[in-house]
Amino acid sequence: MTQIFGLHLSHPTKRMMSYIWSAVKDQGGSGNGRAMIPLKEHLFQLFVMFWTELSKDGDIGKGALVHFTGVLGIHL
Repeated sequence: MTQIFGLHLSHPTKRMMSYIWSAVKDQGGSGNGRAMIPLKEHLFQLFVMFWTELSKDGDIGKGALVHFTGVLGIHL
């Protein structure tokens, strides 16, 4: 992702994204409400990780929050 978008993610964030992606693939499109609860909780945790992630080099423009707000056309 860094080479394409310039987006830098921490290792815990990458692991969480990988976990969520594999859980979604395992669901196979079955919208079972009870099985979706843990997935929703992990997805919320990923959003919090995006929101609270600190820059290691001081450039917040490489963070997920700034990147995705820019993609949506919101300029900070």
